[in-house]
Amino acid sequence: MPPTIATNQPARPIFRDAVLAKYFGYLFDASSDTTILASGAVGRRILLQMSGEGDFAWMKTAALYDNGAAKVRFENTPTGEQFWSVPTYLTHLGSGKLPLIMNPPIYLRRNSVLAAVLDDRQLVAATNNVRIALHGLKLYDRPLLPPRQYAGIKFYRYVLNFTADDGGPGAVTASGTTWQTVRTDGDSDFEIYKMTLASDGPFLIQVQSDSDYWFSTQLRSELLGGSVIEHAPGPSGVGATGDFPFILPSARIVTSGGYIAANVTDASGGSNRIMVTFDGARLYPAGGIGRRREPEDDVVSQLAGESGLTIAEVEATVDRATGVTPGALVSHVARTAGVPVGEAVRRVARQLRDTRRTG
Repeated sequence: MPPTIATNQPARPIFRDAVLAKYFGYLFDASSDTTILASGAVGRRILLQMSGEGDFAWMKTAALYDNGAAKVRFENTPTGEQFWSVPTYLTHLGSGKLPLIMNPPIYLRRNSVLAAVLDDRQLVAATNNVRIALHGLKLYDRPLLPPRQYAGIKFYRYVLNFTADDGGPGAVTASGTTWQTVRTDGDSDFEIYKMTLASDGPFLIQVQSDSDYWFSTQLRSELLGGSVIEHAPGPSGVGATGDFPFILPSARIVTSGGYIAANVTDASGGSNRIMVTFDGARLYPAGGIGRRREPEDDVVSQLAGESGLTIAEVEATVDRATGVTPGALVSHVARTAGVPVGEAVRRVARQLRDTRRTG
């Protein structure tokens, strides 16, 4: 008999491997938000340091500019490695709707510095607001989440609603900044595959899920495929955000009962209705409606991530060796050794690794 799950969609076993990467976006900014690209500027260097969390797989590039007649090339330090034979116009980079696909991805080491070198080549002298987004994956040595088994799946859309309709707080004021948060349901984890962004005018956005930021700084909505709400219908209107959603290079996971939040800043100079959607899959564990993530689940997941064992192996090994649950064992180690729970998890994980090696 299929397991009881909190959805009317057909039940079926679904397995997810350990999570070793997550989507992230970096921004090169030569706009009025920082220092605009001056008319006739040559060799303007903008430096971007990669996070120390993990290496970065650069997979997509999107550019936003006043005039495409600026040229750019990229080089990575400290090696001096270059990726363009000669500088190319910004029009070669693609946009938020149709970004340049880096195939194969360019791998940048953690803490390395990537430089964008810009030359203004406009025929008519003018300044140029230039923004270049690098979309890709942060890569990790240890799992962010262990392998997981689910019993059901369904498409779902979570929405951040900066309008006066449907319970929203109202439009964002001219040049104003505001936060909004949506809590994910406690009966399922959520995999985010894509975003759509519709508004009355341009805006800046930073997304956060489960206490983790998605971008190095706020990105302009156009760099994520954003479009105006009142977009022309029909063939002449192709280009709305729903036609060209922002597809994440790899799904972002929000754990059950977690949250998705966004900090938005109006860049239109007027009142700005904004709606941001997050589309993906709700993944249901076996156990029935209302099954929520318990503290014991978190401890088992941490032990699996630290030890390299599966969740089932952690539970079976601890039960066989001690006759108690993993959570009870961690609490006992923390109490008797007088160490924080995090250190107790690491100590128990080492014991689990040693037990597996000695067989």
